[in-house]
Amino acid sequence: MLALHGFDVYGLDISATGISAAQGYACNELQKPQEYNFGEQKSGSTAPGPVTFIKGDFFKSDWEQTALEGGEVQFDIIYDYTFLCALHPDMRQQWSKRMWELLRCDGYLVCLEFPLYKDPMLPGPPWGLQGVHWDLLARGGDGVANIGMAPEIAHEDQLMGQFKRVLHAKPARTYESGIGTDMLSIYARK
Repeated sequence: MLALHGFDVYGLDISATGISAAQGYACNELQKPQEYNFGEQKSGSTAPGPVTFIKGDFFKSDWEQTALEGGEVQFDIIYDYTFLCALHPDMRQQWSKRMWELLRCDGYLVCLEFPLYKDPMLPGPPWGLQGVHWDLLARGGDGVANIGMAPEIAHEDQLMGQFKRVLHAKPARTYESGIGTDMLSIYARK
């Protein structure tokens, strides 16, 4: 979807099978885009951007040279759809730290918070994420201990997290399993 709107897009996966499936999907969408990629209005004025898939471990830096051909690897926008919910809760702080490293100082981390309907104390994956993004990114917590115990506060500048939340809203469209519970959040580095 981002490439269809002119963005240069990079996808990262640790699995060669995942990369192959994503390449096939992206190729099909770029050739014959689905209407849902354009929202309420279809804009044909923007040429699609390139899509590059990279096999690598998000938590390591060896893939970074491939991403931007030796340049500084920081991104304008990072979109996390279902990556955090697939990680064991012990890895949440690593995820937050790595997102901060990879995001430009004026960039945005966009997160589809899913699944919010699932109790965060139940085993996963997917792991329930109710309150996890805010705790990790804005509060500076571990994404586990404080979930559901301390309210979100409006004065995020008083918090220890490395991000501030700039948007938290119900998406207009989402997958059936998340209807009524999914949230879209956008974070910027402090």
